[in-house]
Amino acid sequence: MKQTLPIRPKGRPMDRHRRGLSKWVAAVTLTLCFGIPGFAQNRVSGTVTSGGDNSALPGVSVLVKGT
Repeated sequence: MKQTLPIRPKGRPMDRHRRGLSKWVAAVTLTLCFGIPGFAQNRVSGTVTSGGDNSALPGVSVLVKGT
């Protein structure tokens, strides 16, 4: 005796829509979290010299006020 099994659809259309929407929201969230801080950084370049003889100071750190 053969038994037939009902064919189940791969998901309701609304479930597929929600899955696609949640992937899109996750992609936008990751882009905002990791992309925007990269644009907010400015590069500071130059040479730090001593006040007495204007020689370059090796290994100094620079802190920009107001940041």
